[in-house]
Amino acid sequence: MPLHEGSTGHTVTELRERLEALGLQSSRDDVAVFGSATKAAVEAFQRRRGLPISGVVDRATWLVLLEAGHVLGSRPLEHCSPMLRGDDVADLQQRLCALGFDTDRVDGIFGGLTAHAVAEFQENIGLVPDGKAGPATIDQLLRLGGRSELARSVSAVRDSELLRSQSAAAQYKVIGLSSLGVERALLDAIQHELVNAGLTVHCLDGDERTDPAAANSLGVDLYLGISPTLERNHCRTLFYSGYTYESVRGKALAAKLLTSLPGHEESENTVVGMALPLLRETLMIAVLMELPFNLETLGGVRGVAMAIATAITADNSANTASVN
Repeated sequence: MPLHEGSTGHTVTELRERLEALGLQSSRDDVAVFGSATKAAVEAFQRRRGLPISGVVDRATWLVLLEAGHVLGSRPLEHCSPMLRGDDVADLQQRLCALGFDTDRVDGIFGGLTAHAVAEFQENIGLVPDGKAGPATIDQLLRLGGRSELARSVSAVRDSELLRSQSAAAQYKVIGLSSLGVERALLDAIQHELVNAGLTVHCLDGDERTDPAAANSLGVDLYLGISPTLERNHCRTLFYSGYTYESVRGKALAAKLLTSLPGHEESENTVVGMALPLLRETLMIAVLMELPFNLETLGGVRGVAMAIATAITADNSANTASVN
């Protein structure tokens, strides 16, 4: 890794086989060659899975490609360390949530909440509630259906209700704040404004590989990562969206953060749902903000920091009318 256009060898052959098994054809390229057709197939896969569309197979893309090869019923599923990941786990979670057993969200990671939902399902159908999705449990789940992407899952209902019923002060008391490449002055200003608003702030290492585990262990209510973009007037906020699930509260906060920025009307702004590891592996609401290096058009460092603090602490009452 990484694999890119021009790469050759056995790993490229495996890459192409896995892509073609998912219906993404690259047969116009020579055998064992990463050509333009393979690059197009990789880009299509990355787009489908909410990953950065680069056409390059980095470690994150490769791991998600491996996960995509798992089909529900092909292996027993249980909560273990390291946690099992794959499309079969996501299928299991979707089916459980559609039947009213809350796995918290559909992320393809078999954690403790998924095990608890499996145990509740087992208890309801008369199986031993051990939280392990073996052949008998999976067979019963497949018989009952519930995978329909149109089915309103219990997790989506819960998210919408929390957004309607909880004030911002109740939702986000402890913040995990992380600089993913922005200057320390901005992070310090954001921390200062959040603390002044009565929130507890933990500044994390700013490492995409370790931040999720750190935020999870601290039990923060919100993970907020700030990263730079080279585009002068481009701001973007990212929230978790993967498989059949979209974080209702994450999306609402991402939109609020973006629209709170001074001068945002003149910027090319976007709110995007993605399945980046930082967004997928954090157990709490997580938002990534991409800001230009020059913040003068957005009110400067202090203006941006104040806007972020205001967005996080403002009530949701004015924004919930459009939430289904």
